[in-house]
Amino acid sequence: MLRVVYGPFQPDLEQAFLAHLRELQKSGQGPVVIVAPSRRLADRLQRLAVVDGNLALFDFQFHTFYSLAETLIAQEGRPKGRLISDPAFHDRVVDALLEDHPESAALFGGAAARPRALAAALRASLRDLIAAGVRQEEVAEHFGSDLLADAHEGRRLNSLLKLAAAYEKRLEDLGLISPSGLTRLATQACEQSRWLAGLRSVVYYGFYDLTGLQLDFFEAVVAQSKATLFFPYRRGHPAFRFADALFEQKLLRHEAVAAASPGTSRAVGPALEGLFLGGAHGEVAPGALEFISASGTRDEVWAAAKEILSLVESGFCRFDEIGVVARTLEPYRSALAEVFEENAIPFDLAVGEPLLRRPLAKFALNLLALRRRDFPAAVVADLLGSPYFARRPPPRVLRHWRLAVERLGIHAGWLQWRKLESFD
Repeated sequence: MLRVVYGPFQPDLEQAFLAHLRELQKSGQGPVVIVAPSRRLADRLQRLAVVDGNLALFDFQFHTFYSLAETLIAQEGRPKGRLISDPAFHDRVVDALLEDHPESAALFGGAAARPRALAAALRASLRDLIAAGVRQEEVAEHFGSDLLADAHEGRRLNSLLKLAAAYEKRLEDLGLISPSGLTRLATQACEQSRWLAGLRSVVYYGFYDLTGLQLDFFEAVVAQSKATLFFPYRRGHPAFRFADALFEQKLLRHEAVAAASPGTSRAVGPALEGLFLGGAHGEVAPGALEFISASGTRDEVWAAAKEILSLVESGFCRFDEIGVVARTLEPYRSALAEVFEENAIPFDLAVGEPLLRRPLAKFALNLLALRRRDFPAAVVADLLGSPYFARRPPPRVLRHWRLAVERLGIHAGWLQWRKLESFD
């Protein structure tokens, strides 16, 4: 059973979330699972509940979709395969598949000498197809050869679907499981899961979009438990139009109520309220708002650059009257400089690079936080091989040390590091 509470993140949704946690505290026994789309947001919710809400959450677990899938599978028994998430390993699997399927490599520009980045680029596409739940046989059944009019593009799509099936089969043959495979296994385990049935409640917070596999997992969980979703959404507001489809097609099947407004607003509340609204009564003026979809960071910047050129060349405005806004600049920084320079667009990226982009600053932070983070193996290895130490181990010694750490299964924690004392 699912109940949906929707509204803007702050303050409506956060206050409704805190009120719900207070109710759950009084409602009885059993674990409560809180699921957020990212670890950062899960940490934010935990701090909100404990520090701002002054709640003692002794039987409350904070998860991401991925960690919830891991926990559910662990409670029901180990997965049928070893979970490996190292991108370099999966790139090598794709590279081996291209060797076995040279016709596919030829379609993507790598017949004679494959570019080094081809495997990584294809793996990203395979990951997206698998995460979306797209399967070759289902595409053939529902669309046949009519999905793409261009014959060459149709061959490329069919080859990509074939590689996705071969990729999953290769992992299965190796006794391995991918993150998408873990989500699929967790979905299958929900119906018979005694752990899931024993939860007092499941609380989802903050997601506004899901992949196909994530949506299947979400629906399987809420079908077996008492669940509440706090969904960032305002009905009829153009700023939330991107979430209309998920809300209207999936969430409105369940009970859905708007979060009560606490009557307070942030300092920028009025500006945010009018950001996407044009007319006197809040309606959007024709042509005032346009949505453009893009496939990635660079394509987003490219689309923005072409829109800027169109606005300037049409005489609508000048370059110095245009601003480009992103949730965070970090993923776009290099693409902005490259694409805007290619299109001769003058720009001022006034915000400097984050301090932690500088190697010395990152080294200093890792060194200062080493004990607090309980000596993670990867960070210790980076520190030992750092050029910022005047004296560091020779490369041969460092290689042997890394090998010992790997063989002993050291990940973090001082007790794990003590295994080195008896290593021969």
